Amino acid sequence: ITKRTDTIMGCSFSDTTVRKEALHATGMNTNELDEAVKIATQGHMFQDDYLSMMIELSLSCENLPNYDTVSLTDAALVLYIMQHNQWHRIGNTEIITDNLNPKFVKSFTVSYKFEERQKMKIEAYDIDDFSAKADVCQNFIGKVEFFLHEIVRAKKQTLSLPIDNPSRAGKNNGTICIQCEEKKSTTNNLIKLGLTGNCSGKR
Repeated sequence: ITKRTDTIMGCSFSDTTVRKEALHATGMNTNELDEAVKIATQGHMFQDDYLSMMIELSLSCENLPNYDTVSLTDAALVLYIMQHNQWHRIGNTEIITDNLNPKFVKSFTVSYKFEERQKMKIEAYDIDDFSAKADVCQNFIGKVEFFLHEIVRAKKQTLSLPIDNPSRAGKNNGTICIQCEEKKSTTNNLIKLGLTGNCSGKR
């Protein structure tokens, strides 16, 4: 890895050490890392010592299996993120009734950190008990797992993944489509120096 100096909003830093650590931590190759940096720096955001940007995830499903006998599936999704080797629930979508191809209105805002491998999971449920939580006492349709950088780098920043359900192996479980979009900040972007190097510009 060659040593180079990047300048962002008046601040320059030597990124040799940062790049080595980022390559090791994320498992990306050099080209993938450069692309992630390019996307992230377009947002010009440093948060909590990480080069990051806020993105909004929109979710939809296609060709869900029908779990209901007299109507169609009443679908809802639950989003999780892996932190410290444990799944943490971010939230769930609304319930869309009688629809095998639901497009959910509710979206989720998350922080994309290019130096991390941010693993996420989405579980799909057919809702029977509308008074219970989306993942309690419901029909489990299946799940998908992915890394956040896969969506950011995907064509049109959209990823379609087949739903996995071992109890229905070989059967159609449908797909979950995840689309991301950068969430523009309404305030001035701030830089917090937490990278190797120095800042000579005015703050």
